[in-house]
Amino acid sequence: MADILLGILIFVPALLTFFLKSNGAVIFLAVCAGYVASSLAGTDVANLLSNSNFKVRNTDVYLIFLFLPMAFSIFLTALAVTGKPKLIMHTIAAAAAGAVFVLAAAPFINISLHLNLTEAKSWHALSGAQSYLAGGGALYSMILIWFFSKNSSKKHKK
Repeated sequence: MADILLGILIFVPALLTFFLKSNGAVIFLAVCAGYVASSLAGTDVANLLSNSNFKVRNTDVYLIFLFLPMAFSIFLTALAVTGKPKLIMHTIAAAAAGAVFVLAAAPFINISLHLNLTEAKSWHALSGAQSYLAGGGALYSMILIWFFSKNSSKKHKK
């Protein structure tokens, strides 16, 4: 069960990116930004919300900070990628984003949703590749943005 959920969490962003023709590089960087936001501001936001009428756990806030940037990026960059080769490159970046999301969110999923992803047979391989996924995915995403994005500043010839 845990292996199936792990696969779903990794490949759903990639599949949505492929079918919606979204920008996988932006999705990967959104997961990274969500991780930074959850690390730096998650506790403060959870404390602020707990002082109000909202009763929310820190782990729920961390999951929201991780998930929402990725989800918004998938849907807000829909139809941004044209051409089959670019689409495949962006789908690979989105799969890396899904893997980094799983690595970052696993402890919070365990607490908030009572699903232990670390019991999955494939968890050991995934966690062993954590540094390669994070570093390689960031470099790959930056290369996609630098060299394979549309240049919107070009003037159209009449």
